[in-house]
Amino acid sequence: MILAASQQLFWYFSYPTPLAPGGDRLA
Repeated sequence: MILAASQQLFWYFSYPTPLAPGGDRLA
């Protein structure tokens, strides 16, 4: 699941919010 981790990091950097759901915002 490397792609998942990569996407999560990508979205995390794009959306640096303290109330992040967990990476479901990519969908």
